[in-house]
Amino acid sequence: MLQGRWRGSTLVTLGWPDILAVGEGPDILAVGAGPVPEDSPCYKFHASPRCTFVFSPDPEHLETLLLYPDCLDWSQSIIFQGVNKKNRPVLDKIIEAKGSNCHIDTYSILEAGREELPPRYADDSLVIAESGKQLQKLLDTVVLESERMGLSLSVKKTACMVISKKSSNPKCNLVSKVPEGLELRALDGDLDIDYINSTREETRDGEASFIKELIRRFLSVGLFDGINKCVGLELGEEFGTLGMLHVREDFRGRDLGKVITSQLAQKCFRDDLPVCGRGSRRQ
Repeated sequence: MLQGRWRGSTLVTLGWPDILAVGEGPDILAVGAGPVPEDSPCYKFHASPRCTFVFSPDPEHLETLLLYPDCLDWSQSIIFQGVNKKNRPVLDKIIEAKGSNCHIDTYSILEAGREELPPRYADDSLVIAESGKQLQKLLDTVVLESERMGLSLSVKKTACMVISKKSSNPKCNLVSKVPEGLELRALDGDLDIDYINSTREETRDGEASFIKELIRRFLSVGLFDGINKCVGLELGEEFGTLGMLHVREDFRGRDLGKVITSQLAQKCFRDDLPVCGRGSRRQ
C-alpha cells in the first residue's frame, strides 16, 4: 500500500510462524535499506520518547513478549499507541512493577451485540454502501437500533459523500467543490509547518521534521483564503491512511472538512492509491 513511499519498522513476535503476540521493534528501517541513522528526524520522532504498538489476543502471551530481554528498555519513557482495551491491564501491571514513565493510548474494538454495547453516543460514525438504496437500508437500521437504545440521529450533521473512480461521479448531495474565495493546493512542508503544528494538541521531539517528511512523501491538500492563510488541511500518513484533518475554528460549520477529504481522495484515485481514513475522537 505504501509503495516504497515510507520508512517501515521491524516487528518482534512471540512465536513464528504461529504468532502469539506482536510488537513494533526498536529499529526503524528505510525502504530497501538498513536502519535509519539515530540523528534522522524520523528516528527522533519515534524514539524520543520511544513509541510502539503491541497486541496479543492472550494477555499472558503479551506479558511474555514485553518482558523478553531487549524487547523494551523499561528504564526509558515509552508511549504505547493504539493499545487494545483487553491488553491494557497487562501493561498497567508491568509499568507499576517496573516503575516506568509510560503513556498509553487505548482503543476498543466493539464486537458485542446491541444489548451488550455501553449506552453512549458516537460523535463520528461512518456507514459505507455500494448504492444509495443500500445506504438507505443501513441508515434505517441505524435509526431503528438507536431509538431502541434511547438515542437519536443528528440530521443536521449527517451527510453523504460519493467516492468513485469514474470520470463522472454519481450525483450526491455533498458539496465537494472548493467554495468561492478559497484556493486548494498541496501543502508545503516549509511554508505551512507552523500552522500544521499549531493544530496539534501535543508535540514530540522531531515532530516538525517528521510532518515535513510526510508531506514530501505523501499526498496532501490545504485550503487557503485570499491572503494565503491556511484554513483547513489533511495529509497522507505513514500507515497509508489519510489523517490530521483539521479546519480552522472560525471556518467550521461550512462543510469544509468534507471538501478537503473528498478532494484528497480524488487525488489518491488519480494516482491509483487506496483511500483509507483514520479518525480521531479529538476532532
